[in-house]
Amino acid sequence: MLLLTAIVHCLLLSGLAGMEGGAINTETILNAWQYPESRRISSAGGGGGNGREQEMKVYSCSITEADFDTVSAYYRKMMGIKPAAQEIREKEPNVVAGEVIVQAGNGVHMVLEDSLQRPLRLMILNRYWEGKTISVVISRGNGETETHIALSYHEKSVAKKP
Repeated sequence: MLLLTAIVHCLLLSGLAGMEGGAINTETILNAWQYPESRRISSAGGGGGNGREQEMKVYSCSITEADFDTVSAYYRKMMGIKPAAQEIREKEPNVVAGEVIVQAGNGVHMVLEDSLQRPLRLMILNRYWEGKTISVVISRGNGETETHIALSYHEKSVAKKP
């Protein structure tokens, strides 16, 4: 399953498996972005278009017993976000509140973390590239035994003119 997830993830990021060929569907995206060993508690999605423009939206919520840092590191890696925030946190632990990191290159990446002096850990990861947007919200309350993951994926493609 992990190998399949990695393959689909690579296809999604490279743009090789676009909606125009019908290769990607809601379940494919959900499976590609679901944290391993997590339990999906809700999901929805679908797509459509008018012949020239196609659009797909997918949403899910899942939970896992994995700790917050492990889950956030997994999604940072999947989204190609450098672990700069981790390095900053190790050098300056008080920087965590309101942390904002934006990276460009292969799409635009944004990390927001608002956890300092709060009864929970909360991180929002965003990536925008080639007509695709993915947002992952990771949270875990102090004393809770599960990490919550909310995912939103949106893809819009415009058919090429003949």
